[in-house]
Amino acid sequence: MHSTTPVPRPGTAPADRRAVEQPQTRRSSRPFDESGATSSLELLALTPLLALLVLFVLWAGNSARAGLVADLAAEEAAVAAALCCDDAAPRADPDGSAAALRREYMAEAVLGSRPRLNDLCLAGPQPDGSAGFVTETGLSFAGAPAATGFAHGARVIEVHFDCETDGAVAPLRGLFPTLTMHGRATEVTVFADGPQLGVTPATAPEGDELAFVAALNEPAADSIVLAYSTQDRTATSTTAAPMPGELDFDAVPESLGLTATIPAGDIATQMLVATHDDNVCEGDETLALIVTATGSTLTAASPSPHGVRFTTTATITDQADCPTPPSP
Repeated sequence: MHSTTPVPRPGTAPADRRAVEQPQTRRSSRPFDESGATSSLELLALTPLLALLVLFVLWAGNSARAGLVADLAAEEAAVAAALCCDDAAPRADPDGSAAALRREYMAEAVLGSRPRLNDLCLAGPQPDGSAGFVTETGLSFAGAPAATGFAHGARVIEVHFDCETDGAVAPLRGLFPTLTMHGRATEVTVFADGPQLGVTPATAPEGDELAFVAALNEPAADSIVLAYSTQDRTATSTTAAPMPGELDFDAVPESLGLTATIPAGDIATQMLVATHDDNVCEGDETLALIVTATGSTLTAASPSPHGVRFTTTATITDQADCPTPPSP
């Protein structure tokens, strides 16, 4: 008995082959646009966070910018303060206080003229707890060896202020915390060596004038004004209210305001103090002369040109006819 395998008719395919070749489709119960709607909802939820992130980046960037703007404004103010005020008449400003005040005004004016700085700083630039915006200090090179070539000294002008900022993220100011930026800048002015001033001691007999000579080692470009006064040492003056006949010299109080001047281009002048012959056997006596010199080209013992102070001593030689002590 023979088994026969049915032969498929031409043009037909087995059922399992048709099953393989037929495209596989699977029905889904999800709506067609569900994935798109989900993405939209997620994006909508993230939008506020993205907005906050953008604002935070703006806040951080503008806060850093406030620090940069503050430093640049401080540098401009320091340069202006260093250059503005040395041409003031020194005799009207012997201690430099007027120049310091003008430097403060100049720095404040420069800082106030920067609109971007005032926009970034909530209350504008404010002093950082010191007396003002400007601090002035001096450096002396008096002890440096001559071979170094250093000038006599230097002035250091520092401008410093605080800037409280919130990043200036309008219109949401107040959303982020504030930061305090510190504007800092320093300007150093090195003084070239100028004329050196000296005052020589004086000696005179009773009844003559003491002549103190103030001399420069080279002519000055401008006048040097010398304000002088006296102080008692062993010699007595009217300041000590002596008894009649005990007056040794005429006092020159500081309140009297006596001055001597070395004209521009000259090198010396004199300051005179009158003495008296009291006809008392008292030996030689001394007094002190206090001199404060001012002049914008004068090299000072400190970097400031607003007052070089000297103290020198004078001797009044006794002219009384004193009896010779007996020999032992």
